[in-house]
Amino acid sequence: MRTTDGGNTWISQNSGTTTNLEGVYFTAADTGTVVGNDGIILRTTDGGMSWIAQASGTLSPLEGVYFINANIGTVVGWSGTILHTTDGGMTWISQNSGVTNRLLSAVSFVNANIGTVVGSVGTILRTTDGGITWTKQTSRTTVSLEGVSFTDANTGTVVGTDGGVFHTVDGGLTWSKQSSGTNNFLTNVIFTDSQTGTIVGSYGTILRTKTGGVVSVRENMSRQSGKLSRNILLEQNYPNPFNPTTTIGFSLFWSGYVTLKIFTIRGEEVATLVAEELPAGHYTKQWDASINTIEMPLTGSPKGINGLANGVYIYRLSVRLFGQTEEFSETKKFLLLK
Repeated sequence: MRTTDGGNTWISQNSGTTTNLEGVYFTAADTGTVVGNDGIILRTTDGGMSWIAQASGTLSPLEGVYFINANIGTVVGWSGTILHTTDGGMTWISQNSGVTNRLLSAVSFVNANIGTVVGSVGTILRTTDGGITWTKQTSRTTVSLEGVSFTDANTGTVVGTDGGVFHTVDGGLTWSKQSSGTNNFLTNVIFTDSQTGTIVGSYGTILRTKTGGVVSVRENMSRQSGKLSRNILLEQNYPNPFNPTTTIGFSLFWSGYVTLKIFTIRGEEVATLVAEELPAGHYTKQWDASINTIEMPLTGSPKGINGLANGVYIYRLSVRLFGQTEEFSETKKFLLLK
């Protein structure tokens, strides 16, 4: 979708693919790159009127993209994939992330040499040589990190599941947790300077700060999000990544009819862990991916773990309170590594 009037109107563009697209970055009004599943990379130099597929050299799903200028850019994705270009994507070179068992979700560079990548299980990687080498940083969290934004070599913020917001002022040598005021899944962050930033996430969550995150102000949240926080709480699974079993915890603050289901990233239902009336309280459910699966209707994949590929799956908790028709739900991602 494209806007030229600040979002008053949006025009659909033809990407030339039906593959899920996960990340986008523009360096100018006309020049941009989109990445997605199956290693797809699309490039436009005419504001999206036409999109040209580029050869990424991988079939791994790609999640994040960032360009310093029209020529120098980096994309990241599943299985620790990091690709780098210095010619606008005509050629992409694979870089060694050192974390082949991690899903990398987002990337941010402050110049051609200094960049940060974030991903699953609290992964934060740092480069000071344009990605020739990547060094792990200690995030002190195991949540899935989904977005990253740096305004200079030292000052940056990352966000993730369970309302996680983490901030650094020393280039990632130390990360401090900030209070976001929400437990919702936070998916992206952008800072325009060291003090002014915006975070977005599930259920219409928008968080805004003008103090570098020292005080995080909820600028706008959907009506459902406000109700949600008082009705249910879905926890991040443990362990994550997992093989083949993992445990999911959740809390109900009111009685209701509850479903807890597992889906592929394409929305195919894989398993139903809960489908019953439950009183208020805290619950844990274990999922054994080797046996507790159903046939996936879109692909016809067989039952059992052989039918589930490595990668990200989604679990969703839905609750309909007694005496009400409105349903509340919360969703989180987790990673299966066989």
